[in-house]
Amino acid sequence: MPKAIVDELHLKPGQQVEVIVEGTEARLKPVRRPHLTLEELMAEADRIGWENAPETIEWGPDVGSEIIDDEYSRGEIVMGPDGSEVRKKTDGSS
Repeated sequence: MPKAIVDELHLKPGQQVEVIVEGTEARLKPVRRPHLTLEELMAEADRIGWENAPETIEWGPDVGSEIIDDEYSRGEIVMGPDGSEVRKKTDGSS
């Protein structure tokens, strides 16, 4: 594709375009997707390598609405060996 068209459409390498054929003419339309899917994000993380993940920053103790108080965070529901959810008994045993 000519560089002038790539520049005019603000295309990036690997970006998809839609080709619209009308009679004897064709138009190019960039496919713009505002958000990546989780699958695409995970594929990119696999591609660049997890060792390149940014370091975790410790911001200090939770102080506000970021505190989650639900059955998972209290440990009342855990993942079983087969990946299913298992509700712990209220006496503390599982």
